[in-house]
Amino acid sequence: MSVRRRSDPSMIQRIWDTIKITVHQRSLPSNDRMVRHMARVYGFTEQEAQDELNKAVEDGLVLLKKVSTKSGVEQESYRLPPVDILQDDNHDWYCCKCQRAGVVECCEQCCRVYHSECHVPSNTKLKICNFCEKINSDVYPDKVELNHILSFTCGHLKAKLPPEITNRTIVFNNGPIVTPPNGLSGPTWISEGEDAWRPGILIKRHMDLAIMDTKTNNNEYTNLAEFEADAYNILHNIVIYHGAVNSVIADMGRTMYQDCCYDLQEIRRCADCYRISNEKSEKMWFCIPCNPPHQLVYAKQKGYPYWPAKVMQVNGNVYDVRFFGGHHMRANIEKVFIRPISSTLQSLQIKKSTAWNRAFEELKHHQNLLQKLGKNKEDSSNSTDDPTPAKIRKLESSKGTSHSSNLSKQLIKDLRVRVERLSSDGNLETQNVNNETDNKGDNAKINADNEERQVPRLPVAEDEPARESITSTCPQGLKKEGSQEDMVTSSCQEPRSKCVLVQTEQIQTDGLPAKIKRERRTSEQPTTTGLEKLRRELELEKCRELERLQAEHAKELRQLTDRHQQIVSDIKKKQWCYNCEAEAIYHCCWNTAYCSTDCQQVHWQREHKRVCRRKR
Repeated sequence: MSVRRRSDPSMIQRIWDTIKITVHQRSLPSNDRMVRHMARVYGFTEQEAQDELNKAVEDGLVLLKKVSTKSGVEQESYRLPPVDILQDDNHDWYCCKCQRAGVVECCEQCCRVYHSECHVPSNTKLKICNFCEKINSDVYPDKVELNHILSFTCGHLKAKLPPEITNRTIVFNNGPIVTPPNGLSGPTWISEGEDAWRPGILIKRHMDLAIMDTKTNNNEYTNLAEFEADAYNILHNIVIYHGAVNSVIADMGRTMYQDCCYDLQEIRRCADCYRISNEKSEKMWFCIPCNPPHQLVYAKQKGYPYWPAKVMQVNGNVYDVRFFGGHHMRANIEKVFIRPISSTLQSLQIKKSTAWNRAFEELKHHQNLLQKLGKNKEDSSNSTDDPTPAKIRKLESSKGTSHSSNLSKQLIKDLRVRVERLSSDGNLETQNVNNETDNKGDNAKINADNEERQVPRLPVAEDEPARESITSTCPQGLKKEGSQEDMVTSSCQEPRSKCVLVQTEQIQTDGLPAKIKRERRTSEQPTTTGLEKLRRELELEKCRELERLQAEHAKELRQLTDRHQQIVSDIKKKQWCYNCEAEAIYHCCWNTAYCSTDCQQVHWQREHKRVCRRKR
């Protein structure tokens, strides 16, 4: 524990501004003038102002020199610190939590410092800050994918902060706010002009969104906590340089950090959802399955029918869902208004509309993609001995396990019944099917378990019998068009012969050699990888172009605002004719002027001669 600095950064800025204003007024910044100015402008008492000046001198941030006056008497005056002031070490001077000076503890792994009352390390033996604790415990499996996702987050955050972060304002004697003439001209931390030395003395580690974007392009981030620490470092520097109270840019920095934390929370919840929603590589991007897929349910909001949705997370009896169709809105729905996706449309009493039909089409497309994804995973599991582990979302329950076993038993039972029916009808392939029945039964059980692992099941309010939750083994192409019950069909709803035919075709298809499947996947993999790489490059180029256009748009808006304010200021400085509102050249009295003698005579006869205050 040590005292690195005694003066708070906001107080140092005020002292520097006071010295600058006093010198600008061609006065000597003596102790009396400094104390009176700080008491008058900032509302301090003279004792408080004197104490702050003494702290600044002890920290070496203000120099106290003796200057000879005209009368020959030496007088002490305050001076700004030299530009090349020496820095003691690599640690910050202000607490990373409250941005104030005082007795602080240095972190052993980074440049941050903290007060003992602001942060208590979880491990008392290691003196590290809270961000280093998060970084040490945070892990992300794919570094390249992480930086690709964080590049979208950088694009979002750039819209929350102006590029000119260190452009400050100075207050002269409680007058209007005046912007320094030599402000920033680009997205940089260092000011251009007389105050270029200030950030180097107050800010230990410079950070901005441009640096963070460069780090994502170079794949330097290894986990989400590092990105959060850099975003907080921007907020830390903003509060140090601009102050925490009555600062517009500090409020913008807090908003930026809150949005950053929200985006990182969404990435931790489901990185695939965050990436797909930002890439939007195709029109129906919402239908692309995540890994692992989300649970599908019907959720009901007030004034709307049951709507197909994805479950993002579950907090007790509240489901955080995102709806299919439209703008893919999110909502928190109570459990009593949630129905399983296997529910029939008749039981839900849905009144179909154009928006609902569009959402239902997205749901069917999503389910088709899930089915294709399941087949690809099954093929890859048969051909590879050591598959890569998939990311697991912690949403499974004991109910899903029991449902998995019941479903596999039902599938095996239906398979045996259909094979026996084939043998009774005199099918020539009966013997082959009977020989493969036991093996396919084991495969069906494994496939059912895999499907249960891919789509985690959550407890929802059940209003249908258990028999209706069994998915059909018949393809959707055999289903009668125009049926209302599009979501789930039972195996008993189709003729027995059709189901047996489809099942037989599936058995024959599964009998393909694994070598052919492996060759097919090997030939398709390079094309898929190349397309994915090209798509990512195009997406990054689009993001960069969008950021450039946004920056140009913001710059044009600022220039337009400045021109508008300048025009308004010029107009206010002129006088205008009281009669016709043209620019006036003849002054009459305190608030009356005219553009010509004709207007003066008209207004004089009409009303002004009764109220004129001009001395005659």
